[in-house]
Amino acid sequence: MAKILLIESGKQQFAELLALLENLGHELLVVGHVKNALKALEGGPDIELIICALRPINGSSAELARMVLGNQSPRHVPLIFASCQWQTEDICLLARAGARKFISLPVKKEYLGTQIAEALAGGPPTILIVDDEKPVQELLANILSLERFKVLTAGNAVEALEILSANPVAAVITDVHMPGQSGLDLLIACKAKYEKMPVILITGYSDKYSEDWAVSHGADGYLRKPFKNRELVETVQKALSRYTDRRLPAKLTADRIAPRCQTGAVN
Repeated sequence: MAKILLIESGKQQFAELLALLENLGHELLVVGHVKNALKALEGGPDIELIICALRPINGSSAELARMVLGNQSPRHVPLIFASCQWQTEDICLLARAGARKFISLPVKKEYLGTQIAEALAGGPPTILIVDDEKPVQELLANILSLERFKVLTAGNAVEALEILSANPVAAVITDVHMPGQSGLDLLIACKAKYEKMPVILITGYSDKYSEDWAVSHGADGYLRKPFKNRELVETVQKALSRYTDRRLPAKLTADRIAPRCQTGAVN
């Protein structure tokens, strides 16, 4: 069992969460403020996981995410956010700060246990980039690496499926037009075998038929080149959020996320 730092607001829903965590056998350190949580992290290197209320008293959840998950963090500690009433703006704010896991309360014991196990085992999500052009692979990988994603790359659909069979991957980003099997073929193969894994398609062509077809067959995003770096990141974050918990808002629209990143584009 893990040693968990719980930042809770004192509401009834979090009392129930506390009881579930104790029932699962985890060792708990409970605090009510972000500043106390940061002190606990400094003095408790054995803390393995943080579970945080959406807005802890006198603290900022987004600030906590940036400090724990940001590039300057001395060590990676998995972080789960829990709330009884999620708002789209809150999820987007936390996602921009680096958060990847969200839980809606009340939560069942079995589901909570699964989410904790995944957080402890996974670290940052792994994204598989599939493109037959090496420079595009490298560019997309650099963008996502700056957002603390782990990245794997493949040059074609066959190689991608081999990687998927051997590695835990959180989402796939694939070019539509590739030699041999296309990105649309890969989409079908992924959804058949990995139903709950997001697949995002990118293309340099203006093909409304392919876009409509892809969406109808389960694509979780469709980006046309050129697109800004932030568009790519937000598309990935939204897709991962949808699959984290089906009770979260299904549409996290980019125009509701601020501030925008105005620089950088993929051609």
